[in-house]
Amino acid sequence: GLSLTLINPHTCVRECLFEKMSIVKPSSNDAGHGDSKKELQKMFIDGYTPEKRRLEITSITTFFCLFVASCVLFAREFATQSASAQLWSLSAIFSAILTADFVSGVVHWAADTWGTMDVAVFGTFIRSFREHHVDPAAMTKHDWVETNGDNCLVSLPGVLAAA
Repeated sequence: GLSLTLINPHTCVRECLFEKMSIVKPSSNDAGHGDSKKELQKMFIDGYTPEKRRLEITSITTFFCLFVASCVLFAREFATQSASAQLWSLSAIFSAILTADFVSGVVHWAADTWGTMDVAVFGTFIRSFREHHVDPAAMTKHDWVETNGDNCLVSLPGVLAAA
């Protein structure tokens, strides 16, 4: 229920995944848990499609082009500012870092808590967030593109606004 989601989203995600796969939730003694976990791991691996890979490569490329452009624009503007304006600019950067950290936590919580992997637009994005609940070491087995593609995709609106 909603209270379970708000109190412990990780438990809710695990229960929702088991229900989604039509797998009986393992008992407290974990009998049969290994087979269910392997099925869930396979579902996540199968969910990483060539389309998802292309989206990640495109988002990384776009992000870095816009990031470089915004850094160049910032450096030009910064060089023409007074010392007090430069201090405000540096304060704004620090505030932006703190805000980005908070927003990334909220996005992570939301992706863990709401939606399913079947949702047309956000399903592959949700898949990436939920995989580590089934296999905590999965991220260590991914390459650089798979690990950073969704981060760049989510960051595109911010870097576009900055450019």
